[in-house]
Amino acid sequence: MKTVLIISCILILLVSFGGCVMATDFYCGKRPYDYGEAMWVCESPDAWFIVGPEDDERLIFPEGEITVGDKAIKFTLSFGYGVTAHFTDENDNVILRGTCKYSPEKLIITVDKESDMLFDGRYDTITFVKKALDQERKETSTTEASKTKSASVACQG
Repeated sequence: MKTVLIISCILILLVSFGGCVMATDFYCGKRPYDYGEAMWVCESPDAWFIVGPEDDERLIFPEGEITVGDKAIKFTLSFGYGVTAHFTDENDNVILRGTCKYSPEKLIITVDKESDMLFDGRYDTITFVKKALDQERKETSTTEASKTKSASVACQG
């Protein structure tokens, strides 16, 4: 009888502990939205997404754009439990899935080739680098200014 009681207590403790571990999200605090408002940029493929301020829905569901050929496709990025990421288009269709490696300055997504509706398996990973929104705006305005200057010089030439 004493053995049955001890085994029962051990089983109850194991089930309780297992439930706690299974309910724990080990990546809480490590996803891009946990690092504050920013723009995350990828050069290859050409893509970006913005994590909005705390009072904005874009904090948890960042929105962005990815270029495929000559077409810009808007997407919403959602992070699942653990390391999963889902890109959905404007019609809520999943266009890309992957598993993430998180860091404060970089997000590396290993592409799930079976769900890749964009690139036909051309990319194994997609790497986003965090940029402050002010820095990204300055770079964009500098690029736009140089394009305008080049265009006006070409027109005068």
